[in-house]
Amino acid sequence: MKIVYTNIVYDPNVSYGGNAHVFQFIRHARKQGHEVWTWPDVKHPDCRRLPEGRLAKLPVLRNCDAFIFRIEDSAPERIYMMDRITRLALGSPKFVWEFNTVPEYGLLRGKTQRDVDNEIQKLGKYAHTCDLAICVSDKLTEYVRNTINVKNAVTVQNGSDTDIFRPDAPVVSRAKYFAQYLNVIWIGSAFLDWVDFNLVQMAAKLVWESEFRDKIMFHVVGQGMPSMRQMSPNIHYHGAELYENLPGWLAAMDVGLVLYKPGESDYCSPLKLYDYLASELAVVATPQPQTAAVLTELGQESSIVKPGDARGLVKLLEMFLEKPSLLEKYKKASRAIAIEKYNWSNTVKIAFDAISRV
Repeated sequence: MKIVYTNIVYDPNVSYGGNAHVFQFIRHARKQGHEVWTWPDVKHPDCRRLPEGRLAKLPVLRNCDAFIFRIEDSAPERIYMMDRITRLALGSPKFVWEFNTVPEYGLLRGKTQRDVDNEIQKLGKYAHTCDLAICVSDKLTEYVRNTINVKNAVTVQNGSDTDIFRPDAPVVSRAKYFAQYLNVIWIGSAFLDWVDFNLVQMAAKLVWESEFRDKIMFHVVGQGMPSMRQMSPNIHYHGAELYENLPGWLAAMDVGLVLYKPGESDYCSPLKLYDYLASELAVVATPQPQTAAVLTELGQESSIVKPGDARGLVKLLEMFLEKPSLLEKYKKASRAIAIEKYNWSNTVKIAFDAISRV
């Protein structure tokens, strides 16, 4: 299949979820034999870039089977392409919208409610031109059907690259120092309102004040970290890392934390979850819907803690210390389900199968 992946930004020098998603989607689409075209400014190594100039682009665009419009918290930049006349000029391709979050996420990025309402209205105006909406979570699929009014919407969750994220990946030098501990990692952007970084701090403080202070170590990789001065000594901040370097950190860890506040986070599909699984980590999480569904599928509902429940989180970590065989069982199950189901190869295949059925 020949597709145009529009409205995307890819920067190999930046580490955030959207960048990783775009990279993996294009790479695995190419591996599966699909032809992926992007606008000229996208520097992905596996895509084909459209020529400069509208007239030069037109022959290529008319020869493509589908246009995928990536949507985060706003309508696509090239939404003008969705009117009836432009679509006819393009040869009537399939129009696919890829939803990664809801417009309300913009409220966490400085937008007003009026801005959000305008984006919803704009998406609704063109909803009749959308042949298929691909959504990263069931809750997002429900939102797109009911609020944006795109009835043909399907869930295609994110995944991990199990060839890169693996338990035997070369460990970064700094992480080797902590080999004797139960190593617990949190990856993310601490400044985002929807993440519960405070829960990491509270849990670490409780551990530091307990008999397990010399046995459990917390690691933070990401950006937006608040001052370390008020944090307990068992939290180690390793800074922001490029996505490609994360396997070397995760290979040294035992437990991965997926901690969110209820709200806009309910619609997301956390990449960290799938990378933890592929790296053979046990997962401890708040009840973010998609994460909770995966843990339930694994039979590990006990690893879901209530929002803000630091003591419940610490009790789970203490249990893993006291029952190393259970920890090992959880870790092996994580890797197995990533290989079987939650990987980018499977995710991309599901997406293209859905497009083919339109």
